Amino acid sequence: MTDHDPFLGIWQLIPEKSIYEHGDPPIAGNYTIELHGDGYLVTMQWETYYGSWSEMSYTAVPDGQDHPYEDPTIADTISMTRIDEHTLDSDAKKGGHVVSYARRTLSNDLREMTVVQSGSLPGGGTFNNLSIYRRT
Repeated sequence: MTDHDPFLGIWQLIPEKSIYEHGDPPIAGNYTIELHGDGYLVTMQWETYYGSWSEMSYTAVPDGQDHPYEDPTIADTISMTRIDEHTLDSDAKKGGHVVSYARRTLSNDLREMTVVQSGSLPGGGTFNNLSIYRRT
């Protein structure tokens, strides 16, 4: 990973291109990826449908290995894998089971990032959310 990593930067949500099966879709948001040691610091900020702002962040090393997750109420471990120059995957596990998976894919011109997140719902079942971001 270098300062020239195409995933690094601030990405702005394009809400009209995003599709959510679970949760209320945000009306605005940013997705920031920064270098953090030998990995990334990922920060997501979003404005809810009801007008309040939320934020979530985590660190991950793109080595394909499970690492402890900072918030054990969400997950025990997180694993991130750099598939290729345009694809970055991660999964969060709780009790050894994947509870959330995300694939980030960059457009050929590196100006848009598509994030497909899937996971398990607390009452059973699964979901897929699609978010499209534009580099700022």
